[in-house]
Amino acid sequence: MSPYGGPEEKLFSMRPLVGTAVRLRRVEDASEQMTQVEHDGNFTFENLASGKYQLSVDLPPLMKPWESRELTIPAKGCSEVSVRTAFNGRLTGKVTDKTGAGIPYIDVEVVRASEAENAERAFRWINANKDGTFEIGTLPPDEYVVGVNIVKYGGAREKPKTFYPGVADVREAKRIRVREGQLIEGLNFRLDPKMPVHPGS
Repeated sequence: MSPYGGPEEKLFSMRPLVGTAVRLRRVEDASEQMTQVEHDGNFTFENLASGKYQLSVDLPPLMKPWESRELTIPAKGCSEVSVRTAFNGRLTGKVTDKTGAGIPYIDVEVVRASEAENAERAFRWINANKDGTFEIGTLPPDEYVVGVNIVKYGGAREKPKTFYPGVADVREAKRIRVREGQLIEGLNFRLDPKMPVHPGS
């Protein structure tokens, strides 16, 4: 299932991961039970002793990892846990200035390629690390454009755009197709020399 809003939910949201293994380990004695997700997305453990348990899910590598969770089952009671994940598509790279040095904490934006010319909001965005490197996810399967200042702003906020692989014209921007859970590396690009650098703005 996808935890994000937006058009992709029409296809991916609330899709049960049928057959996925769900594990429940009792903290007191480390005994473990396993069940599988049913066709409607539900899973159930019954006749449990009261106490603390650790719940984990065996998600496939193409899905965003889900950290195990501790829960307490009261005497003659129950506990309900919802597990959400998403395709773990990711884009990684580095933004540099005209000298080739990484630009710290600059905002890197990703938009759908189909909306790149008039995007008014980023589909995903992130502050680059101190050395200018970035990793953006989670992305469902689609075609994307990545860059700096590529979202359309009005008035004084309008700034020069730079699209990967280092171009100012959206028509020259590289379209990046992300498959289910795919990691795409090496999206390194240099800002337009005419662009003022305002990290994290």
